Amino acid sequence: MVAFAFSLVTSVGAASSPKPTQGVLVLPARFDLAVKPGEMSIARELVVMNTGTAPDTYSIQSTDLVVSNGTTELLPAHSTPYAADVAITPATLALNPKQQGKVTVRFDVSKQPVFFGGLVIASTSAPTPQTTTGVAVLTRTQIVVPFSAAPVDDTGELLPEIHLAIEPAGLRLSGLKVGPLWFQESGPIVATATARNDGDVYERQLAGYEFSAEGRTFLKVDGLTQSAMPGGSASTRTSTVQALEHDGGLIDTSPIFCFCGVRAEIRGSIAERATAPVTESAYVVVLPFRALLIVLAVVLGALWGARRRQRR
Repeated sequence: MVAFAFSLVTSVGAASSPKPTQGVLVLPARFDLAVKPGEMSIARELVVMNTGTAPDTYSIQSTDLVVSNGTTELLPAHSTPYAADVAITPATLALNPKQQGKVTVRFDVSKQPVFFGGLVIASTSAPTPQTTTGVAVLTRTQIVVPFSAAPVDDTGELLPEIHLAIEPAGLRLSGLKVGPLWFQESGPIVATATARNDGDVYERQLAGYEFSAEGRTFLKVDGLTQSAMPGGSASTRTSTVQALEHDGGLIDTSPIFCFCGVRAEIRGSIAERATAPVTESAYVVVLPFRALLIVLAVVLGALWGARRRQRR
């Protein structure tokens, strides 16, 4: 799983020689906490590695997060109803290239067992110039590790007052929709499923897609995990283009001709607990329409020419 990344880019003029680069790798990419009865705090370990080519110092801070239409916005700590009390030790790490350090993150769950936020890991050094098409730019990388929590009972189930719910809100396919069907040129089928958070807590949305042709499944794939606040929606997207295991190359798994079905199965999740899946289905006719139009044009042209010769 990949954490959110943000870059600040500023032009500084023509490039000269390669400069040291900045980079950071953080594990895990998120914390999903289940607060058990009687727990006052939960401690987790964060590993930070300097992947740049120069020594660097990183700050680790807590922030509030808000998700709107799948976009995550960073807000000052303790500015939302879902804010968490977080203690970070140490709050800075000085690391040489390829060196890693560990940070203890302690979440206070005694007062607020339901929360959502993030940890911001950022370089405190001045941005270093990077060369792009002959121009040097200043780039600073910032990673956000989201965290969330919800209370569970002794059996591990969410408490009754936590309402986790999800509703389907549409499945779009690539191509043109005519009535209930989609039509597209032969090539990758792109599917985008949208779901609405009908619960009263923040939730992650986990999506799985199934592509079939004439009733036979030819691809099962997961979509990227998205998040939604209560009452909000999020969309996940995937396609029939997949990476090959042996060399990482890409291949389109969809047939050239097909009446294909696409089924999306989405779950809402928090504290590693999930709702029952909701499903959306759609159908697409895949044909080489351009090639067929060319063939049709040639045939019609030949018939027209034959008729003209007969009239003579």
